[in-house]
Amino acid sequence: MLIFQRTAYIVIFCILFLICLRNSTQVIFDIYVTKFTSPLIVLLFFSFILGIIVGSLAILPKVYKQRKQIKNLQNAHLANNHSNQNNNL
Repeated sequence: MLIFQRTAYIVIFCILFLICLRNSTQVIFDIYVTKFTSPLIVLLFFSFILGIIVGSLAILPKVYKQRKQIKNLQNAHLANNHSNQNNNL
């Protein structure tokens, strides 16, 4: 299992390294106020990270709502089990 995991890491690293080599050209990033030049891979990386952050923030309300529902269902289940045990005595 450890050999498979290390092999997967090496393959992923090689793929990412090749992507970095292919996308090392300089691009101009123009924002309304300023513009700057950086390698394309840096802009791709920051776009990827920004997408992860925005996606995570977009899903947070639903996650908290589901956690609250799970907690309520667990409490109801425990209360139901407790009342059933008292009735059996």
